[in-house]
Amino acid sequence: MLLDDKMPVMDAIALSLQIAVYFLALWMGFYLLNRNPAKTQLNLASWGLVAYAAALAANILGSFSPESLTTLLNNSFNALIYVPALLWSGCLLYLMPEDKQKDGLTRGWSFILLPIGLVFLLTKLLTGFDAPWLTALVVLVPLIFSFVLLANALRSTESEHPFGLIVFAAIFFALGTGLALFPFISIPTFWVILAIGLDVAALGLGIVVVDAFDEGQRLGLDMLRSFQISFFTSLLFAGQVVLVIVLSENLSSTLLALLISTIAAAVALAVFADPLQGLIDRLLFDPQDQEERAQRRAMTQAEARLDDKSNLATLPQKEFARLTRRALSHFGDLPRLASSPLTQLPIIEQRLEEKQLRADTLQRAAELKALLTESIEGLKPADGQPFNSADQWRHFNALYYPYVVGIKPYRRRQPLDDFDEASSQALEWFRVQVPERTLYNWQNAAAELIAQDLREQLGE
Repeated sequence: MLLDDKMPVMDAIALSLQIAVYFLALWMGFYLLNRNPAKTQLNLASWGLVAYAAALAANILGSFSPESLTTLLNNSFNALIYVPALLWSGCLLYLMPEDKQKDGLTRGWSFILLPIGLVFLLTKLLTGFDAPWLTALVVLVPLIFSFVLLANALRSTESEHPFGLIVFAAIFFALGTGLALFPFISIPTFWVILAIGLDVAALGLGIVVVDAFDEGQRLGLDMLRSFQISFFTSLLFAGQVVLVIVLSENLSSTLLALLISTIAAAVALAVFADPLQGLIDRLLFDPQDQEERAQRRAMTQAEARLDDKSNLATLPQKEFARLTRRALSHFGDLPRLASSPLTQLPIIEQRLEEKQLRADTLQRAAELKALLTESIEGLKPADGQPFNSADQWRHFNALYYPYVVGIKPYRRRQPLDDFDEASSQALEWFRVQVPERTLYNWQNAAAELIAQDLREQLGE
């Protein structure tokens, strides 16, 4: 399309809005993916956002591509636009409080609903198969069902998590997806697509807020830093493509595809800069230099996320125990432990002064790890045995061996010869006699004891 043809103003505005929402969805999807890859709910939310961005890209290109590609792009859009609803139905289940019901629901979703949904949407992509009621049954009904289960679980447990934004966005996301399937109201498809995009972005934001609350972290600075770097990197590279389009007065499908792919590459480069730098460091530096550079990057990220304004002395016991439990889960990951508010405990400052160490972010994390280790060892019964499976040992066993020693009881391939005799006995005991849910409950109970020990050291 030549720009001399005077592209209608509304079409130009619509294209600009779609590209802007495409950037926003892609950035938030990559940000969630990079925030904590170990969390399933973050992964599902991120891939839902990326799938929506891909659907939007297919829709944009479908309006400017030759007829030979239009059918494929339209089929891609009609399949990808429903991937977020499929993935978010699982994401909402993973947000439910931990209990046996959640385990069964998430397994059923992972091994039954997700494969069926992906096969169905792949069929839509390859064949153009269109059956609104069947699509609603596969992707919309599970989303509504998951939303109802989450809302009911949160109401019954009186959760303190800030789920309001997720609940609000989930309602409108379901409505938007429903309108895309059954356009009972005469709303242009363009506006329905953008509305779904804004709802998906709101859901993503809600997930980030809940995750930051759960980790006891500050959110604004880290998120703003990522957005700014992604925005200006995209502006720098994609702006050149826009300049070529304007100067050549030619909005071809090739240039539009280049613009979309350039934005994707720029956002990925900005968001995943640290992991990419780590890969490059492995090629250029020796192990000691790699470690030093990794620590500097980790310190920068931890400082952006660390909430150093919280008053730990006035926190309710339940909240303090939750932060302690979260710190224990990051016991083997010093950079993540560095963003825990517990690094601001006065005893940490005191211990560092006694050791004449500088109180920087990572040093605080290392001292918190040492303090947690001491508290965990304090749970060990004084009977002189290296390992025992008696009831009075369960709190110590539940924390010491998985966190301090580092055994993974339910990982299939973890050779026993990696550990000493006591740890090997503990590993075998966990595998044979302790169900995963039981270990989780023991760890929660033990974390409360550790939290009480830390609070007593606060002088309470």
